[in-house]
Amino acid sequence: MKGLITDINGDLMIAGGYLAIDDNNNQTARRAILAQQGECKDFPIVGLGIHNYLKSNEIHVKTIFESKVIDEMYKLGFNNYELQINDLIDFELNIIE
Repeated sequence: MKGLITDINGDLMIAGGYLAIDDNNNQTARRAILAQQGECKDFPIVGLGIHNYLKSNEIHVKTIFESKVIDEMYKLGFNNYELQINDLIDFELNIIE
């Protein structure tokens, strides 16, 4: 999907004096993982809340996190993606069109 693009700090990008618009599926997916459920007023069921998992003491937290990411991608309508989890703060998620 095309939409506004942000930089690594979350600031809107400017291209040629205009707001940058491009494919933003990866940004949307990543933000859904970072956000708590209910943070997005228009889509209250979207949000994984990675911070909850970072604080967890469970042994299988990585497996639980992976399962929750799969659920979150389903909610967003992303059925084709690559997910690699090295650590909870170090994960790669790429939406494939």
